Amino acid sequence: MIVIAAILSSYTFIGRNLIRYSNQQQLEIQSRRALQTFGKDVQVAVDVPSYSASQVTFSVPKVDAAGNAITDAGGNVITKNTSYTFDVSLGTLTRVDPDFNAGTPFILLRGVSPPAALW
Repeated sequence: MIVIAAILSSYTFIGRNLIRYSNQQQLEIQSRRALQTFGKDVQVAVDVPSYSASQVTFSVPKVDAAGNAITDAGGNVITKNTSYTFDVSLGTLTRVDPDFNAGTPFILLRGVSPPAALW
């Protein structure tokens, strides 16, 4: 009985660690995607029309299906405002792009808790 109990507790311990590891991997994947998306917007931004401690908006060029910047008749690049908002109470990082999903906010990260010193 003691040996069986030890084996069962070992399997339970291993199972919990595998679940924890899987959750950590998912969080890392989401974090990389969010950072990649944010980085792309920062790289192409032509202006920062507004910002605060929990929100930033970038003016970025509108692009066509091929990824080329769209220009008006005068050759000026047409821009759009893409914003990122961090909600401390929900622990979410949200992106709003007027050309993506009809401008509906898209949650890039969930379960984010900032260091206490920042808030």
